[in-house]
Amino acid sequence: MLQRVVRWLETPNAEPPFAGRRPADLLDTPEAAAVLSRLRAWLDAADGRVSRRSGRA
Repeated sequence: MLQRVVRWLETPNAEPPFAGRRPADLLDTPEAAAVLSRLRAWLDAADGRVSRRSGRA
């Protein structure tokens, strides 16, 4: 599903692959869980870098 969304974003005027589906249905897949996990790890790492630079703990 995620690959179809990426292809849709790269293809102008294409029918969205998630048309007629609830947002919760899109996130309730192993593929989406893996992407969200990587995003969460990246954001946590980025937040740590900002905290160290600004002196926040």
